[in-house]
Amino acid sequence: MNRFPGLLLAVALGLLGHFAPSQARGEIVGADSIEWIVTNSDVVVRGTVVEVVRGQGFFVDEVWDKVTIQVAETLKGENRKRSAS
Repeated sequence: MNRFPGLLLAVALGLLGHFAPSQARGEIVGADSIEWIVTNSDVVVRGTVVEVVRGQGFFVDEVWDKVTIQVAETLKGENRKRSAS
């Protein structure tokens, strides 16, 4: 009777070792850093969102947002107008 808990533990550890991954794998992240996003942008501004309009695209799961920003400062690019969409 004393061997049963030890046997159960040995079987459980054996199964755990059998189903555990044999090697670790890293995940590649494809997101750009903020530095690359700024480098690839023509215009970078700081401001306040004043309006958001959500629209439906052609496909059922296609949704777009049009955001209007009250520009407080232009960090990169030409300062053409005070409000950007």
